[in-house]
Amino acid sequence: MNSHRRAVIRFATAADLEPIRRFVQRHWHTEHIFVQKPELLQWQHDWTESAQSPLSFVIAENEHQVLEGILGFLPYRRFDRSGCGTELSLAMWKVTAAAAPGTGVALLRHLIERLSPGLILVIGINQEVSDLYDILGFNTGVMTQSVLLNPEWRGSRSLLANLPDPRDTVPPVTTDISARGISRCTYSQSARFRETVDSLGRRYAPVKTLDYLLGRYARHPYYEYGFMGLYEHSALTGILVWRSIDSQGSRLMRIVDFIGDFPAATDQRAATGAALRSQANRHNAEYIELMSAGIDEDCLQQTGFLSTRRFPDLKIPNYFEPFLDQPAEVRMAYQVLDTANSKAIRFFRADSDQDRPNLPSVVTDTRPPASIIPSA
Repeated sequence: MNSHRRAVIRFATAADLEPIRRFVQRHWHTEHIFVQKPELLQWQHDWTESAQSPLSFVIAENEHQVLEGILGFLPYRRFDRSGCGTELSLAMWKVTAAAAPGTGVALLRHLIERLSPGLILVIGINQEVSDLYDILGFNTGVMTQSVLLNPEWRGSRSLLANLPDPRDTVPPVTTDISARGISRCTYSQSARFRETVDSLGRRYAPVKTLDYLLGRYARHPYYEYGFMGLYEHSALTGILVWRSIDSQGSRLMRIVDFIGDFPAATDQRAATGAALRSQANRHNAEYIELMSAGIDEDCLQQTGFLSTRRFPDLKIPNYFEPFLDQPAEVRMAYQVLDTANSKAIRFFRADSDQDRPNLPSVVTDTRPPASIIPSA
């Protein structure tokens, strides 16, 4: 006889913040950053503008109102309710051993039935969870990890291992393409700039707008991000969102998001790579890192990026809080639910919860000024 009783599945309320924190402490990790710094948990899952819930979690609780499962999600509309679509990414998904069979899937079904997302994606899952997503009809795979080397870097210790000679990765340049930082006045005063960015952000799913970029990155309470524009002659063709990481005596520029396109022509891609290398040199970075899904391998190669698909022995560290001197295979899954309005799918490290603080020392009251983006 099955002694399990069906849990109540519902969206979280403000009163559930502390129970969720305790659930993470007990069933995920006692020293998880959300346990030590619940303000980060509250910021990441803030959904106060929603009619469903002020916290972007679906929870399962038993008859004693004890949590038996949680599913965190991150709606793109949180940062631009009118401009972004119904796409969302998933974060923490966990059920206890005491939960009734099927509780985890019930959490996901509740989310889909209530919000009708056009696209669901998740980054950073293990093989067991990836197999479950396969069963549920998701597309699964591994994120492409790649680096663009700065041949002018003269640091004493490289963060990378088993890399080719950087001079062999620099293709010839023949076209006028540049990369330069975007200052606050550019995006705050120019209606034309806003129209261009919003147009670029609508080419792919998930849809991203200027307001999304500002809310998600420029106003992040703990990380300081930079915006870098890609220009062909004087026309803006893309925006890269990045942040600088100093570790082990070296520095990298981590691209966490990108809207727009790399050029179609091989010589223009080579010029894009040259422009990015110039920025890496300007910031004294050993390399630029990009983790992506949906960008063609030939495009990455012709731009000058070295990927672990092409160079399987190349070792790129993934974790810096704390630093782990080892590569990591990052798995992902996605499912298109609105097939009538589907676009090409393309996403990056920060499209899930893979670019958030993991050390308590990062989550402090000393925060970078809101809406200030470093110019370069």
